Amino acid sequence: MLLPEELKRYGFQRKLKLIEQIWLDYLQDHLLALLYRNYHNFLFRGGTCIWKVYDGERFSEDLDLAREDIPSDLAEYLLEELELFGFSVVVDKERETSSMYHLRLGVNRPDTDSTTPLSLEILKDSVSEEKITRREIHSPYPDLPKIDVKTLTQDAILLEKISAVCDRNRPRDMHDIYRLLKNGASVKLEEVKRHRKNFTVEKFEESLDRKKGEWKGLKALMVGKLPEFKEEKQYIMQKFNKNQ
Repeated sequence: MLLPEELKRYGFQRKLKLIEQIWLDYLQDHLLALLYRNYHNFLFRGGTCIWKVYDGERFSEDLDLAREDIPSDLAEYLLEELELFGFSVVVDKERETSSMYHLRLGVNRPDTDSTTPLSLEILKDSVSEEKITRREIHSPYPDLPKIDVKTLTQDAILLEKISAVCDRNRPRDMHDIYRLLKNGASVKLEEVKRHRKNFTVEKFEESLDRKKGEWKGLKALMVGKLPEFKEEKQYIMQKFNKNQ
């Protein structure tokens, strides 16, 4: 385990400056390395996947994955392995439903003696092979190995983020769409409509507009400059209108 003060010299490789974010980023990499070392069927997805795999510019605090079944010893395994690395860890919360597994660990931060929440959410679902790809995560932290992950393709994450924009009022989902489109991700309107009943471009635009009021709150999570709401919306709508 590296101490938070030591981590500062490595966090810049991910454009991170705040020690709280660098520490959590480091913990996330450890958790991913442990998951993929022992289990092979986890699928990395969501905002943290965009951040770590697809060159995202928005720091994400939770790890989102998917897997059909949840290993019965998962929490115990992660706790034991993290403690072997020198971390002081407790299970803060563990909850399982028919569709989701949620685990929140509390990791002691030695320089402040405070507790950092490390959250893992696993969707109980299977994903078709055409939406899956293999990628490598090269952690900037020297005590971590290269992590071979199974992840959703950018196009598949884009499809999920479109649904997220329609279902909830979180500006980060809109920014994630913008970033994925900038990276070259694309999706046909027919596919969106297959994935989401009653979808229309007009309703989607209305969903984007609802994100404007909370837009500036994203600044705290950005590692670069946050584009103006108008700029991101215009770019997204241009892409959608082009793909109709």
